[in-house]
Amino acid sequence: MFEKDLEKHYQSILKDIVNAFNTMELSAIMACFTDDVVVQYNELSVNGADNLRAFLQARYADLTDYTLEKKLRVFSAHVAGVEVVARYTRKSSGERMIARVHEFLEFEGRQIKRWDYVGHATVA
Repeated sequence: MFEKDLEKHYQSILKDIVNAFNTMELSAIMACFTDDVVVQYNELSVNGADNLRAFLQARYADLTDYTLEKKLRVFSAHVAGVEVVARYTRKSSGERMIARVHEFLEFEGRQIKRWDYVGHATVA
């Protein structure tokens, strides 16, 4: 693929991922990942879609008013470097939060095969 075509390809994938996560529906979110996905989420390692589903289900159970933004920063044949901003409210405390994240996403087709996430959330 030419560079501009590859950039458009990743922009399209990222748009689909953002739309899926913004639904907060676990089935839509999990469709973004391969069955054998490998995740490094800050210090936590998660292997496989079933373990990722359990992690995300627990993580998102306390969130509401969730909005996600992803901006493509760098890319190669199968990997995209992405800048992320997530805004949400914690149901348990009512705190409005903002998370700033940098991630590398390795793709197999249009699904994420590896998700390397480094981020931090603060009260907005």
